[in-house]
Amino acid sequence: MIELMTAPTPTSTDLGRIALEAGNWQVAKAVFEEALASSDAPDILDGLGQAHFWLNEFPQAIALRERAYVGYRAAGDRLSAAELAMWLAVRQATLYANAAAMNGWLARAERLLVGAKPSPQHARMAIIRASLTPDPLEMERHAGEAMALAERLADDGLEILALSYLGLAKVVTGRIDEGMTELDEAMAAVAGKEVANFGVIGEIYCNLLSACDQAADYRRAEEWCRIVDDFARRQNFTPLFTICRTFYGGLLTAIGRWAEAEHELVTACRMAEDGVRGQRVTGLVRLADLRVRQGRLEEAEQLLIGCEESWEALPALAALRLAKGEGEVAVALLERRLWQLHPGNMMSASLLAMLVEAQVLLSNLGAAGDAVAKLRELARASCSIGVQAMSEHSAGRVAVAAGDPLASERLEAAVRLFSEVEMPLEGARARLDLAQALSLDRPAVAAVEARSAFATFERLSADLDADRAAGLLRKLGVRGRTGPKRGGGLTKREAEVLRLLEAGASNQQIAARLFVSQRTAEHHVATLLSKLGLRSRGEATAYAVRKQGPDPARI
Repeated sequence: MIELMTAPTPTSTDLGRIALEAGNWQVAKAVFEEALASSDAPDILDGLGQAHFWLNEFPQAIALRERAYVGYRAAGDRLSAAELAMWLAVRQATLYANAAAMNGWLARAERLLVGAKPSPQHARMAIIRASLTPDPLEMERHAGEAMALAERLADDGLEILALSYLGLAKVVTGRIDEGMTELDEAMAAVAGKEVANFGVIGEIYCNLLSACDQAADYRRAEEWCRIVDDFARRQNFTPLFTICRTFYGGLLTAIGRWAEAEHELVTACRMAEDGVRGQRVTGLVRLADLRVRQGRLEEAEQLLIGCEESWEALPALAALRLAKGEGEVAVALLERRLWQLHPGNMMSASLLAMLVEAQVLLSNLGAAGDAVAKLRELARASCSIGVQAMSEHSAGRVAVAAGDPLASERLEAAVRLFSEVEMPLEGARARLDLAQALSLDRPAVAAVEARSAFATFERLSADLDADRAAGLLRKLGVRGRTGPKRGGGLTKREAEVLRLLEAGASNQQIAARLFVSQRTAEHHVATLLSKLGLRSRGEATAYAVRKQGPDPARI
């Protein structure tokens, strides 16, 4: 008689793990919660903590995984305890900016790994070291160690993650072609489902966006974003965009998709309000950068309050000061940030371009020329088209200020290069500078260039730049705007406030929707009522209905 073999009945922990691997976070949470009612085994606590994390319930996730750590230690499972200690270290750094707690958990993980034979946890520790160091050469060294160990252990996920950090380190140090090839390879492995861990997938994606941002390679980022977006939706994996939302918002800002950028960045900032302090500054800084580009300087200033001591905020603070014409303060902020960066770091490119603008504003043409020389060297070493565009624009600005006849040639090259890398605001600014350079000798050509720049600024809603272009057109004897800035003479922001008033929003609700302070919201409402000659919010609602018809969402 042949005895039939039957598969073992899966345990609750098995079912929970299957749900986690499939990205069914709510199912995993329910399964592990039921299991926890009868046992507080560390693997149950660990699984439930992971489910909470992917549901963006961070305090619960950390508390549960701390309990799991204690359980693994009590059971003598040093490797599992070390893995959780590393996870807790990273979460303390990225979510709460708690350096002391991060250092403590990392030290604990390292001690637990002492004497253990090589393991995936050792590779993961090297990757964490790569992710936390500000020195790109150190990042490359740690990532190389992690990759070599992951290859020996045949851990594909960690090997591909280490490859993405190698690529990022090379891009940051100017070896763009080599680094981007490695990042493309890592992303292809993700698309080919060679990586199963959702956390690793998110980390690889963020490394790609960071590299593209620093190399001004927005076309590559956009191409991969389409693929990742499709993957995320098929997997019901919205946390991927939670982790990388601020990087994605920065990309959308650079390529001129400002409405989408605002949605991503405002969402990121609101999520960060729930105690995620480590991510809050990044979101606020990128949203402030968008506001400066839009010419909404008061809102940018409000967003940056409390961020002044963060190195991340220095470029946005400098851009704000430049927009206000405060060149001396902008120079100080930019030089402080440049001093912090490793020589040859690609992050210095946009800083040097702003430094040139600030020095030209102050008529310090010698200092501006020195910054142009550094930017040119960075462009030469990296072969980045985006950096080359910044270099040509900066050289053109100095040439215009010095009365150099080669200014037009430089600026024409900048316009062409910015178009090639799809940076519309920077391209329009270079075109407007070109129009300024041509205005004395070739006013008809200057008017064509200024009109083109003006049209781009209007399309983007870059109000300060549009005003500057309109001013040059008036000097050239050409009408800039053929009507009011926005429908009914309202700015875009005032039109937004009017729509919210029509919907019955209070000042507090308007502030929340627009992500401004309540005082700023009150100012917007008062300005709107004054401009329209209205006496109350009720009159504003009636005016909106008459002008626009009733809001379909309220019918």
